Amino acid sequence: MASKNFPLGGFRFTGKNNGANILAKCTICRNVFERSEFTVLEDQARKTTLHVTCRKCNTAALIFLSAAQDGAVGLGIVTDLNREEAIKMFGREAVSADEIIDMHQLVSKHKGSFTDLFKKIN
Repeated sequence: MASKNFPLGGFRFTGKNNGANILAKCTICRNVFERSEFTVLEDQARKTTLHVTCRKCNTAALIFLSAAQDGAVGLGIVTDLNREEAIKMFGREAVSADEIIDMHQLVSKHKGSFTDLFKKIN
């Protein structure tokens, strides 16, 4: 899965900033984003995931867009991931339920500090 720039996958907008005005402002400093600042991390039939970093305050965000019956629904979350880290993370397979259970069992049985536990694992 390669990252790519606008358009927003299957989402096509018209109007100010070719629709980027829907997502256009940084949550922290209200700076208007440029199209080139968005990176598409995942693009599926009815949902798109983006990463953007504000050039003014350097705040990064993940934006999740979903196609709804009457338009698009979006959710933005501030993140500490930079663009390259976000691309890398979205290229990975999700953690399985079995892996979570295995980790829980390992931690539950361990007597001692987490530092000692992780020394044993490595």
